[in-house]
Amino acid sequence: MSYGDAAKVEAAFASAAHTISLDLVSQRLIPSAMEPRSTIAEIDKKSGRLILHVQSQTPGSTRDVLAEAVLKRPKDSVRVLVGDIGGGFGQKTGLYPKTVSWLMRRPNWERRFAGAATAPTNLSAAPMAAT
Repeated sequence: MSYGDAAKVEAAFASAAHTISLDLVSQRLIPSAMEPRSTIAEIDKKSGRLILHVQSQTPGSTRDVLAEAVLKRPKDSVRVLVGDIGGGFGQKTGLYPKTVSWLMRRPNWERRFAGAATAPTNLSAAPMAAT
């Protein structure tokens, strides 16, 4: 994935009066929450909205990505609820692939669905683990 015009960026750097070069080194860390990632999902019988309980530091973007990119539904047809999730340290900012796979495997939505990851699964399936 790339953004912008690479040629224009190169030209801007080439014509700049001054440039600074900096090497940064960062430890590879994966935050590990004490509680496993879990999801509860159900369809509200009255409104038809998907109600999703997740541990997320960004429930709005979780709803947007899930609704528009994954389920191909309007954003207002999905409600994401977040309770007390403890510390996240950046780990709980995105929509986890495991949550998506749980939702996509639902043959029907007649009953409430609950799923929980184990600690090893939580670490290996985290978006940060793949970077």
